[in-house]
Order: sequence, then C-alpha cells, then structure tokens
Amino acid sequence: MADYQHGVYGVMKDAVIANVGEASTAVVAIGTLPVHLVADSGNLVGVPLPMPDASAKSKYGYSPDWEKFTLCEVMQAFLGGSSGNIGGLYCINVLDPATHKAATDTEAEVTFTDGVGTIKDDLAILSTISVTGITAANTSAVYDWSTGVTTITAVGATGAKTVTYRRVTPANVTAAQVIAALEAVDDLYPLQNVVPNMLIAPGWSDTASVYAALVSKAQAINDHFFGFVLADIPTSASADTLEEAIAWKAANGYTSKFSKVCWPCVKDTSGDIYHLSTLFAREMVRNDAVHDGVPFETASNVAVADGGICLADGTTVKMYLETGNDLNEYGISTAIAWGGRVRLWGGHTAGFINGSSSLEASAIFDTNIRMLCYVINGFQTRWIDSIDQPMTLALKETILFNEQALLDGLVAQGALVGTPTVVFTPTNNTTTDIVQGVFTWDMSMTPTPQFKTARAIVAYTTDGFDAYISEGE
Repeated sequence: MADYQHGVYGVMKDAVIANVGEASTAVVAIGTLPVHLVADSGNLVGVPLPMPDASAKSKYGYSPDWEKFTLCEVMQAFLGGSSGNIGGLYCINVLDPATHKAATDTEAEVTFTDGVGTIKDDLAILSTISVTGITAANTSAVYDWSTGVTTITAVGATGAKTVTYRRVTPANVTAAQVIAALEAVDDLYPLQNVVPNMLIAPGWSDTASVYAALVSKAQAINDHFFGFVLADIPTSASADTLEEAIAWKAANGYTSKFSKVCWPCVKDTSGDIYHLSTLFAREMVRNDAVHDGVPFETASNVAVADGGICLADGTTVKMYLETGNDLNEYGISTAIAWGGRVRLWGGHTAGFINGSSSLEASAIFDTNIRMLCYVINGFQTRWIDSIDQPMTLALKETILFNEQALLDGLVAQGALVGTPTVVFTPTNNTTTDIVQGVFTWDMSMTPTPQFKTARAIVAYTTDGFDAYISEGE
C-alpha cells in the first residue's frame, strides 16, 4: 500500500484494532469451471461470477468431474444437495477455452434424426462443434449438465455425420494462472458493492505458492479490506498420514493467522468427495447468516455428512475425537466421526500451535481474526460517504458515538465480551496528521472465546458412609 492515503482505511494489530463494521460474508472461490459447455464463454474467464442459486450450473457450466473442474465442488456444496442454497458465493474461473485446448480436433460419428444428434463428452468446446456438410449458421449445440449429454442441432442433417470439435484441456491450467486470477478479487467491491471477506481455492490451495498468494491477498483486498483464507493440506503420498500432514504444514509455511488449514477430505453418501476447506467455508457462511452476518460462531463441531472421512482418492481415514485433537494441536482443522455423524472439528487458525510462547491471542480462534476483519471492513464501508466532507467537531463525535454504539451492540449480541472502547487520542491524531486531513479512531475489543473444552472434576469421598450411621441411630 502506498504511503499516500485518500479514503477510509483499517489497521489490524494483535490486541488493538482501529475500526468497526457491518459486512455480510462473501466467499470468493478461485479455480476452474467448465465454461466451454456454454454457448458464449468469452466473458466468463478471470472475473467474479455470482452464484445465487442452482441456475448457475446451466449459466456457467457444470461437471461431476471435480478434479478437472474444481469450482464445481464448491457450486455443489453451496447450491445443491440436501444443504440447499447457502448463497454468498462468487467464483473466479481460470479455465480459458481459447487457450486451454487441445492442439488438434476430435472427430465423432453421430447419427442425426430430423437434424438432431447427441454426443457425450464434457471436454467438448461447444463453440467449436461443426457438422460435415452443414454450415456454422445452421449448427448449434446445448449441453445438459444433469445428463452430461450435448444435443447438436444441424438443420438438414440426417443419418450418420462426422462431428468435429476441439477439446478443452483443464490439466494445462497452472498455479501461476490461479495466482494471477486473484487480482480479480479486487473487482467485487467497486463493481458489485460486495466486500469479499473469505477466499478459497479447493484443489489449488494445497500448493504452497497458491496458499501464500491467497494469504497475501486476504490482507490487502482493494488495499483496504481484510479477508480469511480456508486452505487444504494435500492428501497425496507426501501427506497421507496424520503425522505427515503435521510435518507438511510446518515445512510449507501454512501458518498464517489469516487462514484456516484443513486435512483430509470428507465423502458423502453419494460418493462425492469434498475438500474440508469447502465444507468449513459453507458452514461459516451458514452460521454467519444466523447471526446477521456477524462471524462469531465457529463451524467446528457441525455435522456435515453421513458418509466418511477419506483422502482425496477415497481411501478411508480413521479420525476420531482424540486423533482430531492431535491435528488441532498444530493448527490443523479436520473432521471426526462422532455420534454416528461426520463433524467438522477444529476452531483454531493455522497460526495456532499449542504451547507456543510466541502465539498471538488473535491467532488462537478463527472467530477472533474473523471478528477483527468484520469490524475493520465495516468501518471502511460505513464512512466512505463522509470522506472529503468537512471534518467538523460534530462529525468527529458522531463517528466516535456510532462506533461505540456498534461495539456495545456486538457485546449485547454475544459477539464481544467485556467493555470495548473507541477513543480519539492526541497520540494518534497529531497536529501534523490533522493538517493533512488524517484522523484516527482507536478501538479495542475482545471477541467472545469459543467453548473449546468442558471439564468436570469428580472426586471420590467417604462422606456418604455417614448415612449408614445416621440411619442406625
């Protein structure tokens, strides 16, 4: 961020923050969508695409092959299945059919009846489909994501015809391209008035360079806003056991307090395998909605499936409460089998290490850092209309009063504890600053801690034997 500032800004410290706010949860997912399966995919690459409901599957393309098309997993988690429509989701697609495509055409023999034929290939780029002997103007194709079938209409075609098309190559998408696409996160607020405060990239965030880029972007969205990252540790040979996952996290620097790091995966009863970053994000959004957008309830201990816990290849992983705790101790969130259900397990950030002498208080719980982000982002969106207006004493006091009232309201809601404060001090408002039009309000707040551990202390006593004596008397 440049030294020169014009607007409303937020600064985060370990124990004190300088702002307050109201911002609902908006998840931005970065990855690949099968946009080649829609008629016009030219405007669907590298831009935030709103996902309001299941109609997004037809609008942007959908495939059950989540390994190739990583954002389809997120679409299904947020918009489909028994979970219903969660909302608050925006996707940035990196797959570009104009560049991520095979070098040569694919040919298929298709039988047409009354000008209609079908193919079943979810890699076929619809815009490249042609039928021998039929002009492009008389040829069209529509993909049905629910069946995986592409219906080709070729006016005048009958009998066997050669259909030619180019196939998309999702394997050619690189981590560098995913990282570059993060710049599009900055488009959401100025263009759609949405503060992007949660970033995920399932299928990509287990690459160290992508994780680092996500964390960096989360601390400087539009050079103003703060977000929270949900990422995964790979479940491949390098980290297919609990011990290897712990070692991998440390070796690859997955330790930012602005992130939650997860391992392994979860399988539902239909056999679909989800990254835990996807499921934690979904349940965080659901919890936030219950609390009017205030992120003070963790998604840990939420039942998410009746299937099982597994690696990305489907191999079963036995995860119970104590083994889950072994991961939590090192700042890894996971899932456990408990009470006949699969539950998300772990309320810490990736910056948490049990017993660490350098552990920051704000890094202990995911709700701590998310509340700080919530407060900072809201302050900036609320007071932007006052920028460049005269800073009267009345306006200074109005901001002071309103921000204090908002913090007190968060206490009443249960999101904060104690007595949060908002002050306008000479130390942070020097004459030099005021001459330059720079004004600072200092705020301190304590997010409500999570109920992580319940202990009952039970002791044996012989006092009860007195009953025998009293009864005998």
